[in-house]
Amino acid sequence: MAERYIRLYALPNNVYLDGAPVLIAAGALLLDSQTGRVLAQLKLQNISEKAVRSVTVAVSPLDVAQRPMGEAVKYQYLDLAAARDQMFGQQTPIWMPDASARAFTARVTEVVFAGNEIWTAPEGEWTALPPEHLLTETFPDPELLKQYQMHYGENTTHYPERFRDLWRCACGAINHAAETGCHACTREAEALLSCDVAALAEEKNARVAKEKAEREAAEAAERKRRAEAEAARKAKIAALTKQAIKIAKIAVPALIVVIAAVLIVTKIVIPTTRYNKAAELLEAGKYDEAIAAFEAMDGYKDSDDQIAEAKRQKADEQKRREAEQKQKELDEAIEEAKKLEKAGKTAEAAMAYGALIDEDPSCRERSFALWDKIAQRKTIDAGAEHSVGLFTDGTVVAKGNNGANRCGVSAWKNIIAIDGGHAHTVGLHKDGTVVAVGNNEDGECDVADWTDIVAIAAGSCHTLAVRADGSVCAAGRSGALGNAAEWTNIVSVAAGSWFSVGLRANGTVVAGGSEEYGDCDVATWRDIVAVSAQGMHTVGLHADGTVIATGWARDGQCDVSEWTDIVAIATGWAHTVGLRADGTVVATGLNKDGQCDVSGWTDIVAIAAGDYYTLGLRADGTIVAVGMNRDERCDLSDWTDIKLPSSKQ
Repeated sequence: MAERYIRLYALPNNVYLDGAPVLIAAGALLLDSQTGRVLAQLKLQNISEKAVRSVTVAVSPLDVAQRPMGEAVKYQYLDLAAARDQMFGQQTPIWMPDASARAFTARVTEVVFAGNEIWTAPEGEWTALPPEHLLTETFPDPELLKQYQMHYGENTTHYPERFRDLWRCACGAINHAAETGCHACTREAEALLSCDVAALAEEKNARVAKEKAEREAAEAAERKRRAEAEAARKAKIAALTKQAIKIAKIAVPALIVVIAAVLIVTKIVIPTTRYNKAAELLEAGKYDEAIAAFEAMDGYKDSDDQIAEAKRQKADEQKRREAEQKQKELDEAIEEAKKLEKAGKTAEAAMAYGALIDEDPSCRERSFALWDKIAQRKTIDAGAEHSVGLFTDGTVVAKGNNGANRCGVSAWKNIIAIDGGHAHTVGLHKDGTVVAVGNNEDGECDVADWTDIVAIAAGSCHTLAVRADGSVCAAGRSGALGNAAEWTNIVSVAAGSWFSVGLRANGTVVAGGSEEYGDCDVATWRDIVAVSAQGMHTVGLHADGTVIATGWARDGQCDVSEWTDIVAIATGWAHTVGLRADGTVVATGLNKDGQCDVSGWTDIVAIAAGDYYTLGLRADGTIVAVGMNRDERCDLSDWTDIKLPSSKQ
């Protein structure tokens, strides 16, 4: 049986206004499949020292294009007795007056406390707090995590941090900035928030070294005990041998004495001597010689067991040496990455750290931070038949073919990046959520529940996004990613007609989807700092400013091997555009509508390419365009104050 309630939209977690006594921990918009009505549910959390009696909220419904739908719905949660940290409201429906609502915003307008004291919300925007960081994510090294918990307590689960007028404790509790100690576990804020990770790592190294020394000392003591036992055994054999000879001299004729002595020497003394010598070789770490010596004893005493022990110790020693060599090489590689970063070679350093993530997960954060410095989020873009621009105030404008409402972006706010697909448009909010409008026949606009997003791309029938952890999510036509297991440590994505391209932190590239024209032949690409895809070809920008391309090349759109000093790339349906460091532009490929007539452009800071037209963003925030002008997609002279790509929020 199908589920009755279908989720349409989700708020970011922990929406908050500075100074508020409560926060909106979560929120969802649901469709009742039996009645057709739409409802919102909020989960609120009391973060005040006072118990809460009632809370009034205002829920503002939005349509599919994120546009307001009339007055906000006010709702009051009554008869509460919510103590600090207590959650409430998550089972209470707030019915929307219009069943076509597909998103919403929420804010708390009033809180009444147990003593009838009232808090009234001031003007201000309720926005999401930063995501929590678990210790297991912050310290992937189990020994460093153990050191942290030894220092701050075994029940610590979160990495402490300040945000706005709050701080999160290591136990996970949220405290106010004025609270010097955690209200839940009493840990001191100053001690937690001033954690010196480098010093902690040194303590960890010292502890691990001490534990290793103690372990080795215990092993040495055990070896000494075994040696002393062996010496005692030898002494006992010698005494028995002496006694036997004495008895033989007294009790039997001289011939028998000689025979007895020979037997003792050959059966006891000589094998024992050989056994002891083999044991000395094993003790000295001469494993191959020890193995050969014990094998020559043909099963004497426990020589077979000693052979197995020698082989085990030899394997352990080999593993230890390999691990030490691997760690040495890793340390040297990290130092080389640090030198590149210090020298200002940001792209090279980002790739160097990225290549080490699998060996040392702590390199992920450094690599991603450097990639964020060099990434250029799109502030202009060209879909198949429509142009999109991002203003400095975070609003968006679009012009051209508005079929399926692909240009319906006028209500968007707080946008930091845009991307135009074949018949839809995607925007990235400052809080890491995503919005989309336009054709949704394949579900390419089903992005409302995406969170923690740092990069986006729109293709013909699908949408891609990169999460802050380097993973990728996709909506729309299935199969666009190919082997999903290969899509890790991704820093940016590009979406072609029916295929997807991802740039990894180490400068390599992964692609999946349709491969009919070789558009996914990127496995050998190295030192890539940007990728672009549209139509049926893929283009990559090397760190040295040269360009590489693969895929459909009939119209010359892949003739980029001689380009140099390029800082940005863009792909149209059958042409490719490059931005040089001096602000000039170069283009190659199909030019039947003049889409490659860019040789006279100067002072350009960003480029975009559509099906048969090209856009350029000047440093003064205005737009220049050439190519097919159907639906006035190139009539953009009235667009001013477009956000420059280097201006990040």
